[in-house]
Amino acid sequence: MARENWKDVFDYLEGHTVTWMRGGPEFFEEMAKVISGATKNVQLQVYLIDPDETGNLVLNALKSAAKKGVEVSLVVDDFGADKLNDIHAEELLKAGVFFKRFEPYVSTGKYYFGRRMHHKILVVDEKIAIVGGMNIADRYRGTKTHPAWMDYAVKVTGPVCSELS
Repeated sequence: MARENWKDVFDYLEGHTVTWMRGGPEFFEEMAKVISGATKNVQLQVYLIDPDETGNLVLNALKSAAKKGVEVSLVVDDFGADKLNDIHAEELLKAGVFFKRFEPYVSTGKYYFGRRMHHKILVVDEKIAIVGGMNIADRYRGTKTHPAWMDYAVKVTGPVCSELS
């Protein structure tokens, strides 16, 4: 089998910086900061985002970016982001965010139908990407009574970001 489009890790070493990130408050503050710094476009695909303090930090950054003319796209899994209701969706759309739910969740009570999207990727201006295991909710950020969920991501800058976009 020919691998015409195959790329090896060594193809991505030139012109990139990679920062290892662990979940917690700093991660979500960096995510909001990267979104806020966007000038052209923001693409976020995430399995789970709750409209709690952490989710609102990110959602507000997305809405603010869209309001200043940045093209913003948010795709969430319909099951994973079930706490985002129609009111939240309307607020996103009204702010100018292209909002889409991946694969509507259909359940008979015993069985469910449909695929899930577990992507967790943010690409900003095709120059910065954050890719990893982080969902967006207080329980992943940590609270006064519970530590942050132990997830990791990488923040990448460089040419590969346009391919991720």
